[in-house]
Order: sequence, then C-alpha cells, then structure tokens
Amino acid sequence: MINLAPLAEEHPYLVSVADYNRLKNLQHQEEWTLCVSELEWLVKLHFVRKMFKDNKIDSQKFQSTEKKLVIQWLSKPDRVQR
Repeated sequence: MINLAPLAEEHPYLVSVADYNRLKNLQHQEEWTLCVSELEWLVKLHFVRKMFKDNKIDSQKFQSTEKKLVIQWLSKPDRVQR
C-alpha cells in the first residue's frame, strides 16, 4: 500500500501499488495532467512530488507539472469527489 498523505499520521490515504501504477500512467486526451477522479489526481500529485524529492525531475519541471495538475483539477466543473 502507498500512503498518498504521508504527513497525515492519523488519517492516511492508502492506495494499492497496482492502482497507484495504473492511475499514475493514465492519459486523457493525450494529456497526462488531465484527471477524471480525485484519486487519480492525488496519485499524480504524489508521483510528481516523489519524482522531485528523488531528484528525478528538476525544479522547473516539477513546478510547471504540479501547477498544471492543480489548476486543471480545480477548474474542472464536473470533477468527481470521493
């Protein structure tokens, strides 16, 4: 299991490794940052942050990708909440 909220000790948000890997690789309309569900969005945010923490992407790539994920999700009028 992967905890999508690692700093929330009292309320972990766990997802299976299989679901995590499936969701982090989803693309909608050829755009990786478009998300259909809140869980997909959280997985992709977690993945981007982990990539940055592990020095696998630079600061500029991290900031632009995280910004896209957040803005596209928050501006989505029909976003599905858990």
